[in-house]
Amino acid sequence: MPEKRVQIRSIILTALNQGELAVGSRLPTEHELARQYGISRATIREGIASLVQEGILTRRRGAGTFVASLTPENGSKIIAAIVPCMRSHRDSFGESIRVIEDRLHEDGYSMILCNHENDPTRAQRYVHRLSRDGVSGVVFAPVQLPDGKEFNLRIVRQLEARNLPFVLMGTPISRDTLSRFSIVSTDGFSASRQIVRHLMGLGHQRIAYIRFEGVFTDDERYSGYLEEMRLQGLNVPAEYVRNVKPVAVELQGQEEVRQLLNLPQPPTAVICLHDLAARNVMEEVQRLGLRIPQDLAVTGFGDLHFAARLDPPLTTVRLPIQEEAELLVKLLFEKVRGVSAGEQQVFLNADLVVRQSCGAVSARESQVLSNL
Repeated sequence: MPEKRVQIRSIILTALNQGELAVGSRLPTEHELARQYGISRATIREGIASLVQEGILTRRRGAGTFVASLTPENGSKIIAAIVPCMRSHRDSFGESIRVIEDRLHEDGYSMILCNHENDPTRAQRYVHRLSRDGVSGVVFAPVQLPDGKEFNLRIVRQLEARNLPFVLMGTPISRDTLSRFSIVSTDGFSASRQIVRHLMGLGHQRIAYIRFEGVFTDDERYSGYLEEMRLQGLNVPAEYVRNVKPVAVELQGQEEVRQLLNLPQPPTAVICLHDLAARNVMEEVQRLGLRIPQDLAVTGFGDLHFAARLDPPLTTVRLPIQEEAELLVKLLFEKVRGVSAGEQQVFLNADLVVRQSCGAVSARESQVLSNL
């Protein structure tokens, strides 16, 4: 968890960025902030003091603390993170942001969180505010929507026009623009190949895939699945590949797994685009009176906090969140400080965490298979 002092700094800076506080606005009292955020008054006082020192806030005796400026004095030490963080779920982006914020704090930087929720309008609005708010660099996770390439390219062109250094987080914009921008992500292609090999080792040959077509990260994972199935001489019937509809994440995978199970020759295993969809699939299968993994083996991507607590625990790909976040900050700092060696594209290996949803290990056991 981020240190409490940097947490209150980020809360205030985010409120400034989103227009909830303006120059001249009076902050809530230390007592009110402590009650609202569950942070001690002493810690809040430290966080506010650092913003006063930077010239962003000012204290007026007997009146309170007020916003003095939207930009710090003596150069900006603020990084904006324009990313999708799900309000109702702890996801991999939220976990990464916590690591990034900690790492920025170690170098004396603060972070503004701009949650675009995969909404192009929200993302565009945040970009318009960045120059005014005096940020020195940007972490940008492209909006993950089918056919979102042109919109994401428009965003990065605007960052370039404002001379704002940036690094892409989690996913490139497209294959044909891959070498144009710095990116830190996970090698989903190889991870999917490892899943297929694992399932084959358990005797599965009818392996289905539930995906989100048109989003780079899942396109790469899907390509890895197809490649390994081809190399193993396994057939992929068209009906074994299901694209999730644009529905709430709580529903993704449910209709698709019903369609798969209603096939004349249903699959014995299914790879899901992420852990949330895998959980939905498992719940739907169990609602239908079927068993996991005896009737259908299920895998996910992400190794989110709930994966090990599902019944049965979920076999999934563990993303290298700590390593990815730290490397992303390193590349961004090199750009901010003018010592970058050029645009770099880094795809880190991920590990397959084997649990009981595929039937490979007994209860209370798990295995981590490194993707070398």
